[in-house]
Amino acid sequence: MKNFHVSRKWIGIKYKFIEAFKENRKLTLFLVIFCLIGLLTGIFTAIKYANGASLINFNDFSISQFLSGELGSKDLFLSRLFSSTILSIIICFCSFCVYLMPVNLILITYKAYLISLNCSIIIIINGLGGIVTCMLIIIPCQLLSLLVMIIFCAYSCKRAIQKKKYGTTCKIWDKFIIAYILLLLINLIETLLLYFFSSKIILVL
Repeated sequence: MKNFHVSRKWIGIKYKFIEAFKENRKLTLFLVIFCLIGLLTGIFTAIKYANGASLINFNDFSISQFLSGELGSKDLFLSRLFSSTILSIIICFCSFCVYLMPVNLILITYKAYLISLNCSIIIIINGLGGIVTCMLIIIPCQLLSLLVMIIFCAYSCKRAIQKKKYGTTCKIWDKFIIAYILLLLINLIETLLLYFFSSKIILVL
């Protein structure tokens, strides 16, 4: 009975998430374009600073952990959790005013930039092992995380537009909780996968 209750709750969360995407399809595609810009910028930045001395200077992006192979550590899990929490709160706050919408665009673009930058650096540092780790674990998990943020961000932008036009708004707290839970789960899965597999992949390859 308990399993059925949990299953029904999960189906409800999935339904709300899919509905949010359908209702905000145009805004979502618009945000995806900005994400692509961020992803390409991150790749070009990593290539530009592809020598060892320059890469170490990216210590704000936990490159010291990448260099030591500690990809699946508790510290990185907590760091990503803190980052997701702050981003989710800011996106939620931006839904209260249409003039804050550009902040959402900047956040999503910057998030995409960091993903491609970090993945490119891991590949540059670890070679074939880094490619396999990124392709099998990091990129799929990070892109899923980014998709969740894009859909939540699109919903936030639509809510801000409705507030300015009609003075009324739809609920956002339920979407905030759903987005946050999904980000937490993706982060946990990524950390566990990296903890069990990344070092072995890098050492073997």
